[in-house]
Amino acid sequence: MRMKKRGKKAARAPVKKHTQAGIRSLFSGRVGFLAGAIVLVLVVVLASSTILYEPKKSAAPLNYTPKLVEGDPTVSIGGVNGTVNCTFKEGQVGPECYSEDWQRIEWRTVADGGQSRRCLFAHPRNNESVTVTFRDVRLGESLDVTTAIVDDMARGDMSPVYVDVYVGGEYIGRVVQPDLAGWRDNIVGTSAYEGTTSDVKLVIYAEYDEKRHFCFNLGTLDVAAPVDYFYRNLPIAKASLDGRPCDIYMVSRDWPHEERKPPLNDAPLFERWDCVANLKGTHELWNTVARSYAVSGGVGKYAIWFHPQTEKTKSIYYGNIGRNVNEINGFYGVNDLVTDKGVNTQITFKVYVDGREEYSDSMGLDKGWREFTIPVRGTVHDVNFTVSTTNDRWNHFFYNAYLS
Repeated sequence: MRMKKRGKKAARAPVKKHTQAGIRSLFSGRVGFLAGAIVLVLVVVLASSTILYEPKKSAAPLNYTPKLVEGDPTVSIGGVNGTVNCTFKEGQVGPECYSEDWQRIEWRTVADGGQSRRCLFAHPRNNESVTVTFRDVRLGESLDVTTAIVDDMARGDMSPVYVDVYVGGEYIGRVVQPDLAGWRDNIVGTSAYEGTTSDVKLVIYAEYDEKRHFCFNLGTLDVAAPVDYFYRNLPIAKASLDGRPCDIYMVSRDWPHEERKPPLNDAPLFERWDCVANLKGTHELWNTVARSYAVSGGVGKYAIWFHPQTEKTKSIYYGNIGRNVNEINGFYGVNDLVTDKGVNTQITFKVYVDGREEYSDSMGLDKGWREFTIPVRGTVHDVNFTVSTTNDRWNHFFYNAYLS
């Protein structure tokens, strides 16, 4: 039964401050697999720049109109054998950059989900990345990257397509196009660049290129992206399991069950906090806390992978927030891969704000996202998310939340 708690302000109970070395351990030699300088750059960029939120299907009316970025971009193909710079004339790349028609990057008019539009067709390739750069883009508060898998090629279990977005050479976010039909509007915040003119670079890739007929448009918006504080700041959060710190930070992209080819029904793990070393070697990548992307009830969202363990409490604590907000909005659930597994379990998800339990809900492996709203109307100092379960088999649980 879902339960929301909000009453008179009582004396605030202390939050358990988990003793975690966190990011500092990456520079003290405790995690020897990453060079400290590289990790510092990654953490600072990921923590301070990325603002993403779940895509909106274009079938619903949008409350904004993006200004499309048009004109011919510069294109290159990068792989293990180096980079090939493509010519781009009359709406398509030259023959030096494709040997088969599906590899041709070009402006096309295509249909998906009953909607036709002109977009840039850029099919990803195995073990290579496609880099598309639009020059001298006048930036607003955010970018709208509209994406689709076209030509009826979405199957529901194939590889997602990823788009890493850069402004002026700085990484600002990632767009994920899941293997679902329909156009999707993906908003990436650019408020730090509002009013400036800069190059926008999109790096397109996939784990596996079969049937990845990917097409996209780029637009600018004078609408701010929602404050995706918790997803964005996972690199500096404190993750723990029953009070024991999860302080091994990994930045490689992996899959919970180490899939390599379709069917890819599960969720990718981007950056993550591991509680013990060598989860990949022991085939236990599911037992982590990670930035991810998940589909529940057929709806894809950027979310944090938060797989619980039986009769234990997993926690993600965000301290020193110090922001004045009206409310905290969020969602949670399990992905569609697990809803038909027939596992009898009860997952309990809780949210604590400034030491007080403000939200609690228990669920099974139910299809579809659940939502929550916590009124605040004041300064938020710290937020703690916890999850526990009676049976952790196939508990592919996710959440995300926003400061409003």
